[in-house]
Amino acid sequence: MTITEMAAYMQQRLSEIYDKEEASAIVKWALQEALALDALQLQLQKQKLLTEEQERHLAKITERLCRYEPVQYVFQRAYFMGMKLMVTPATLIPRPETEELVQWIVENCGINFDGRILDIGTGSGCIAIALKRALPKAQLYACDVCENALYVANQNALEQNTKIEFFRCDILNEMPPHTGFDLVVSNPPYIPLDEKESLHPNLTLYEPHLALFTPATSPMIFYEHIASYCSEGLLSDKGTVYVEAHFQRAREVADTFVKKGFSNLDIKTDIQGKARMVKASFKP
Repeated sequence: MTITEMAAYMQQRLSEIYDKEEASAIVKWALQEALALDALQLQLQKQKLLTEEQERHLAKITERLCRYEPVQYVFQRAYFMGMKLMVTPATLIPRPETEELVQWIVENCGINFDGRILDIGTGSGCIAIALKRALPKAQLYACDVCENALYVANQNALEQNTKIEFFRCDILNEMPPHTGFDLVVSNPPYIPLDEKESLHPNLTLYEPHLALFTPATSPMIFYEHIASYCSEGLLSDKGTVYVEAHFQRAREVADTFVKKGFSNLDIKTDIQGKARMVKASFKP
């Protein structure tokens, strides 16, 4: 079987559960990772015969993908801001919207920013690591409630040669031990649990529910705690907090910060025109 024939087989199987374009992207990614080829090499070698071992390996991968397992978890790798990061079922798969959040922060801070930054709910560490790379003079701290996620984040920081202080913290029950940050950022859980049934199985079956869902009755619970802690000293008087939000609740998130004393609010849309990011500070 050639690479082209394997690609056609995988495309046919995956098209049963994904739309054509998404299935094609997954197949291309899987082939590149499994065969250790870049996009150009894959195109140039498409008529190359696979070995029996490669065929068996790709067949097993296809079966996993057909059970809705995200390709990023199959290979334990995801791309974010030009980096190849480790991901596991203990961490969310980084999303393009989160890249936009990081870019917004970097644009506002400038490369010479040398303040202290805290990333709440760091997961794979993608936000903290990307910020440290873009703002090398900044001091980065990052926390998460999940020990397994912190292990992954630490490994990613080491691979990217970035110095970040990671620590465990359950923000629903305790304020982070460090205070007076110049910038706080978070991509907290924000999908109400009652929306679970409307989501694709590759999200609900494999990604960590702890990092995805909030109680349907308390969709603002994480923002309420973050806003409270920031108003109680977690954030300096001249500091700024940035959060990612549910595209239908960005205004509500902003109002949550207003109730905690923030007076300068900005809501930013993502590349698809959806309100996804909120920036808040105490003063203009």
